[in-house]
Amino acid sequence: MFRSLPLVCLLLTALFSGRCGDRVAAAAEANSSRSQPPTAPPPPALQWHFAGGRHLAGQTHATLVQKSVNATNSEPVAALLATNLVRNIVWFGRGETNPLPAEIATLVPPVRQFLAAESVGEILSRTQWAFAIRIESPNTVTWSNGLASAASQPVQLEFTNGWLLAGTGPLGLARAQELIHAPMPAGLFSGTFDAAKWPAGIWPPWLFTPARGEFSILATNDNLRTTLRLKFPATLDLHLDPWKFPQIIRDPLVSFSAARGIHPVIENASWFRSLQLSNAPDQMFVWMQPGTPFRLFYSFPSESPNPTVDTIADRLRPLFVPTNGLPRVMGSMKHIVEKHIIRINLSGGPPTTPFLLPIDTTNGGWVFGGFSPGFPSTNPPPEALVAQLQRTNLVAYSWENTEESIDHWRQLLQTMDVFTLGGLIQAKFPANAWLAALSLEDRNASTEVLQTGPAELELNRKSALGFTGFELMQWVRWLDAPFAVRPRGIAPRPSLLAPP
Repeated sequence: MFRSLPLVCLLLTALFSGRCGDRVAAAAEANSSRSQPPTAPPPPALQWHFAGGRHLAGQTHATLVQKSVNATNSEPVAALLATNLVRNIVWFGRGETNPLPAEIATLVPPVRQFLAAESVGEILSRTQWAFAIRIESPNTVTWSNGLASAASQPVQLEFTNGWLLAGTGPLGLARAQELIHAPMPAGLFSGTFDAAKWPAGIWPPWLFTPARGEFSILATNDNLRTTLRLKFPATLDLHLDPWKFPQIIRDPLVSFSAARGIHPVIENASWFRSLQLSNAPDQMFVWMQPGTPFRLFYSFPSESPNPTVDTIADRLRPLFVPTNGLPRVMGSMKHIVEKHIIRINLSGGPPTTPFLLPIDTTNGGWVFGGFSPGFPSTNPPPEALVAQLQRTNLVAYSWENTEESIDHWRQLLQTMDVFTLGGLIQAKFPANAWLAALSLEDRNASTEVLQTGPAELELNRKSALGFTGFELMQWVRWLDAPFAVRPRGIAPRPSLLAPP
């Protein structure tokens, strides 16, 4: 429900709530009268069931989740999480982007309790919603004041049979009552959604048309199993041509990702439009190797790799030209025209030399790029990894060693902060420090995206924390953003490439 965050950020709120939810000792108010719903409500924009942070704190089927919730340094992260969520809740409820400090302080305690408790609810629109949380002796005055500060319409509250019910409109409390009497799913977090009913700007504009879907996170065999099913309103324009595997990928690997049938997705992405290329690739491969955090590489097949690299060079060149005294990227770019090679020398940070070049192989032409020289090896990638791509309905596949992936992305993103003059998110900040202190014990994460029907996609993931290293790093950077250190007098830069 948040304008600037992917759905994964909503799911991640569970990780810190069990240990840190504030308990309210005030007596509960008695039941209030309810009106019976005359008709069934329309399908919601979002419906969920969350087992609650306290449940995660005792979760023995996913020990790393349990450790992350009970970590001694989770308290400051929980405070950041609640504050950031309050800002988004106020935006959702009232359309305001900058709530006053007093409003934040009023709503933070209920949000902390909400994250700690089991909850079920649904959202029809900004003005119509209902939820229930399982809570002992809630202070309804605190809840009433908090919800009143966030909502644009009156909120009704009721405490009954160990549940605090809340809702808006004439059917709000009645609907909350129905939800607590419906069968509760067994998973940690599950629900359904209809993205066509979300506020503008939440659904990624490049990801086809807004879909209906269902999601679930289950704990089993010391891992989390995440499932996301999407059903689109029209047939997907995916052409799953046979894989063209890059011959330049070498073992050892920290991570590996592959996707195909992605031409329509990339073609609609703003960053690709900024490059002004004539044709979007239909397959993409990204991988990391051990060692320095700059051994991140990517490649895609191209029928005309030489002019593709030259066009990208023309588009990147303005980034290194000073505007108002400073360039967008600190460094210089060298375009070796006769060899169609791009080399970038970045200044002011760790030594890294991003490059882009065309290559010819026995399976066609490719564009190949990275941030540093690769690991010296002639070993092909593991056969078991390549075999994952043999399924006919596979759209995308990803595997990683999450511990090493986090370390790579932390340093790589920090380096990009330096070179682009953005706000530097340092490793010592609360959320980064919390993540760094977790022992991932050589855990792996694997993700697959399957086309299960002409207008259907399904994502399945097995992981220790539910998310990849890149997703975890993006989340902790969102939490730590208030501490970002910016060069004096330099305004933050929203993006490297401006839309054409």
